[in-house]
Amino acid sequence: MTTKPARTQRDTTGIPPLPDPPKKDMQQHINFVLPAIPSIVARHLGALDPTSTTLVGGDAYLCQTRSDLPSCPYPDMVVAINVNPGFIISTNGYVIDEVGKPPDLVLEVASHTTGRRD
Repeated sequence: MTTKPARTQRDTTGIPPLPDPPKKDMQQHINFVLPAIPSIVARHLGALDPTSTTLVGGDAYLCQTRSDLPSCPYPDMVVAINVNPGFIISTNGYVIDEVGKPPDLVLEVASHTTGRRD
């Protein structure tokens, strides 16, 4: 079995964080009822190790470029393997052009009130 080397990250010093996304109407309910799902995924993928190159996060923007920000979604959970989680967390969002690859998994939990948008 061969392992792929971790992707090299671009120099990200001085990149300002993205603004906080607006709160979803169901977000408090989701975080209260399903808080264990991201924790279980993170534990399974080893993302809780401080040296991990796996990000398990959510409620932050997911954009191709920063200029897409006004129309970017902010999914409930994003999983990305072989990335720099600290950089993504510090910039408050997953910008594909800055990270160098799209996330490996994106999860959105929809409800009757948010289903059309989600």
